[in-house]
Amino acid sequence: MAFESLTDKLQNVFKNLRSKGRLTEEDVKTALKEVKIALLEADVNFRVVKQFVKAVEERAIGSDVMNGAIFHILKCVFLIFRDFQF
Repeated sequence: MAFESLTDKLQNVFKNLRSKGRLTEEDVKTALKEVKIALLEADVNFRVVKQFVKAVEERAIGSDVMNGAIFHILKCVFLIFRDFQF
């Protein structure tokens, strides 16, 4: 149940990103805030979430993710899920 809720919330975040023509720094920050809330609601440790969001934000904003192409949105998704250790 917790994974389904987390999945739904993350899918909504990426759905919102896909609807944008261009990603701004504010779009990335808003998406990461939603991801942070979703992870915390899924009982992920606060320190892990904080470190994860910081790392993804640095990579996403410091890269060409915000240049507007779908490829870049997928790259942002990759950056987020690459940090998960299963």
